[in-house]
Amino acid sequence: MRSIQAAFLDFDGVILESIEVKAWAFKKLFEEYPQQVDEIVSYHMENGGISRFVKIKYIYEKILKQPLSDEYFKYLCQRYSELVFARVLQCEFVKGAKEFLDKYHRQMPLFVISGTPQEEMREIVEQKDLSQYFQGVFGSPNSKDYWVKKILSESQFPGRQTIFVGDAKSDYEAAKQGGCIFFARIPPGGEDIFEEKDIAYRIKDLSELDLILERDY
Repeated sequence: MRSIQAAFLDFDGVILESIEVKAWAFKKLFEEYPQQVDEIVSYHMENGGISRFVKIKYIYEKILKQPLSDEYFKYLCQRYSELVFARVLQCEFVKGAKEFLDKYHRQMPLFVISGTPQEEMREIVEQKDLSQYFQGVFGSPNSKDYWVKKILSESQFPGRQTIFVGDAKSDYEAAKQGGCIFFARIPPGGEDIFEEKDIAYRIKDLSELDLILERDY
């Protein structure tokens, strides 16, 4: 493991099995638009890891084609937070995730890099009693590639000696921008959204990630 100096981890779908909660919340948030709700949820799923702030504005501009006041935008963002927070806390860990954190936080710095608003993400990590595992927990409004480049610059980790574990195209792009080794988490039976990407590794869970790190690094 001497060649790997740090690990960046997405949260939803990498540490917790919480992807379906987020999809449910978008469906609930826009249930008054039954003709567009499937398109809205599809847009959300296809753009995993992107901030809800960006998504909600896009939905109003491009799908609903309606004006969105600042006041109602703030209401929708708050409502979304209320819908997901308690449910995310109840989600199970991705297989091997807790064991991975227990083992590797003693060997290298671990960072959460999420599309969830930063303060909300930090509260979830605290509520799940995971704070001790991470050197930092970062989220929106700054993008994932912003956080990768900032951490690499400030910590002086070579990108090629860091890993990024994610399940969204935004994770892949952030890893690419930082020159990190990317591990794509594709759950059993899940769609491989990285089919046309040059991916170093595809894993089904974090127990498989552990095996690869032990074997290859």
